[in-house]
Amino acid sequence: MKIEQYFDIDNLLSAEWAELYRHVLLALQANYINKRDRDYIVDHDEIVLIDAENGRELEGMKMQAGMHQAVEAKEHVTITDQQRSMASITYQNLFRMFKQLAGMTGTAMTDSAEFLEVYNLAVRKIPTNRPNQRIDQPDQLFITNEAKLMASLETVKDAYATGRPVLIETGSLSLSNLYSRLLLRAGIPHSLLNARSAAKEADFIYEAGNVGAVTVATSMAGRGTDIDISSKARELGGLLVVGTERMVNQRVDAQLRGRAGRQGNPGESVFFNSLEDKIVIENAPKRVLKYAEKHERRPKQTLGRYSRFRNVIDSAQKVVANRDRSARFETLQYGEVFRLQRDSIYEYRNNVMQAQPEVLATLVERLMAQVIDEFMDDYKHGQAKNDIVDFIYRYIDPDYIVKEDLSALSIRKLTQLLSETMNASYAKQQALMPHQAQWVYYQRLCLLKAVDDAWVEQVDNLELLKTLTKSRSVAQWNPLFEYQDEARQAYQKMAKNMHLNAIQYLINSEVNYQKDGTVDVKFP
Repeated sequence: MKIEQYFDIDNLLSAEWAELYRHVLLALQANYINKRDRDYIVDHDEIVLIDAENGRELEGMKMQAGMHQAVEAKEHVTITDQQRSMASITYQNLFRMFKQLAGMTGTAMTDSAEFLEVYNLAVRKIPTNRPNQRIDQPDQLFITNEAKLMASLETVKDAYATGRPVLIETGSLSLSNLYSRLLLRAGIPHSLLNARSAAKEADFIYEAGNVGAVTVATSMAGRGTDIDISSKARELGGLLVVGTERMVNQRVDAQLRGRAGRQGNPGESVFFNSLEDKIVIENAPKRVLKYAEKHERRPKQTLGRYSRFRNVIDSAQKVVANRDRSARFETLQYGEVFRLQRDSIYEYRNNVMQAQPEVLATLVERLMAQVIDEFMDDYKHGQAKNDIVDFIYRYIDPDYIVKEDLSALSIRKLTQLLSETMNASYAKQQALMPHQAQWVYYQRLCLLKAVDDAWVEQVDNLELLKTLTKSRSVAQWNPLFEYQDEARQAYQKMAKNMHLNAIQYLINSEVNYQKDGTVDVKFP
C-alpha cells in the first residue's frame, strides 16, 4: 500500500501499527466523509454536529474515538479534550432489554420486516382519523440540479402568487441557503429553517400554514410542531410541500409528504429530482451518470417521458435501504458481543455494590487467591520468571525485604510465600481502619474503581478492535469472527488487569482520616 511506503512500514493492519492506522482513518474520515454544513457547522470556534434527518444542532454532543478532534483539526478551531465513554449500547440492544416493547410512527410499514426480525414486533396499520385528501404528485425528474431548482422555483412562484402556503424541503444546510437566495432574487419573502435558526423553528413552522407563507426547511426541520392551516389557505388547496430532492430512504420522504394534508385538510406534495442529486450519484448505475454527463447542456432538461429513468430514484433508495439494513444488522451482531461483556461486568459490579460485609470479605479473599493463581500460571509457563520481586513490590508489599533467591523456590513454596505476604499486607491495611463501616466502604471503593477503570479501557479497546477487524475483510477474513475472537482475548486480559489493580488498590492505597470522620483514599 502507498501508505506503508510513505511511512516505511510493513503490514499497516498489524497490532504494532494499530494506533497509526487509527489516526490515518480519522484523517481520511475528517477530510473526505464529514462535510461542513451537512454533518456539522463551525460556530464561534466550535464544531457543532447537525442531525442528518432534521438539520437541527446536536448541542453538547461530540463524535467519539477521536473523530471530533480530527474534524476540529481540519477546521483549524480549538481542539477540545477527547471524551471517553463510560459505557456503550446500541439502540437495538437498549430496546430489547425491555420486557414489553411497543412503538408508534406514521412510517413503519416500509421497515415492517426488520421490526419483526430484530424486535419480534409485528407492524399494524391504523386507519387515519379522517380521510386523507392530500394529493401526491408524480416526481419531476431533470438532468441537472440547476434545471431542477429553476423548475421547482417556478412552482413556488405560482403558488405564492395565489397566496397558497408553501413548505420547501432541502437536503442540506448549503442547499437551504442557496434556495433562500433564489427566493430573495425572485422577490419572495420567506422563513429559513436550518441548524442556524433552530431557536425559532417551532414558531416558523407553526405559522407556515398561513396565507402567503413560504418556508424553507432542512430535512424536515420543525417536526413535532403541527402546521396550522388557516381557513383561507384551505380554500387555496392547503399546504404545498415541495421537495428539492428525495432523501436517502422512503420513510423520510413520507414524513415530508405528511406535513401536508394532516387531519383531513387539503394539501399537495411534489418532489423535484435530478441526475446530479447525491442519492443518484452515489447509488445509481453508471449508465445513468454517463447519460447525465453527456446531456447536461441539452436545452430540454426534463426526463418525465423517458420510462427508463422513472425508477432511478426508487432504485437508488432501495440500494441505500438494503445497505443501511445490512449495516444495522451488522451493528446488532457486533453489539451482541459487546452486550455479553457489558452484562458480565455490570453483574460483577452490582454484586460488589450489594454484597453484605461477610460476603464482600469472601469475595476479596477469592480475588486475592485468584490473583496469585493467575501470576503463578504465567510463572509456570516462563512468562514471569524475572517479575517475582516486581510483582511483590507493586501489588503486595512495597516494603518487602528480599532475603533469598525467590526464583529458586519451588512452585508450592513460592505460592505459599506470596499468599502469606499478601494476607499480612491486607491485614495491616485493615488495621488502619478500626471501624467496620469504614473498612467495608473502603473495600467497595477499591473494587469499584478497579472495575470502572478497566471497563472504560475495554470500551475504547472494543471500538478500536471493531475498526481494525472490519478492515480485514479486504484480506478475505470474516471481520465479525475476527472481532469475536479478539474481543474475547481482550476481555480476558482486561479481567486479569482488573484483578491486579483491585489488589493493588486494596493493599497499597493511602488512607487519611478527615476531621468530620470521613475517609480520604489516595490510590496508587
